[in-house]
Amino acid sequence: MFETLKTVWKKSLNFPDPQKLTIPGGMPGGPTAISLEGQSYVEIDGCEGLTVYEEGEICMRVKEGILRITGKTLSLKIYYGKRIAICGCIETVEFLNRKNGEGKK
Repeated sequence: MFETLKTVWKKSLNFPDPQKLTIPGGMPGGPTAISLEGQSYVEIDGCEGLTVYEEGEICMRVKEGILRITGKTLSLKIYYGKRIAICGCIETVEFLNRKNGEGKK
């Protein structure tokens, strides 16, 4: 007649179906997360290494291929693990040599 606390607790939990869950950007196995703040700051979570670092251009390897950022007086503010932040006057953010074959430049 009386349910045990353990039974009540199990019934009260409503776990989502694992088949319907998605991985947020920046998480291991998820897509690269890119966050722009105006034209002066961009943060990327998922950088796998820099390929070009110049005042007017910064390129990096990401899961989707190569990410290229161009602008004026670009500099790194954060480079920790797979997170990178760039500040300066950002003009373009583009993917080059995408792994799925789209958007090649």
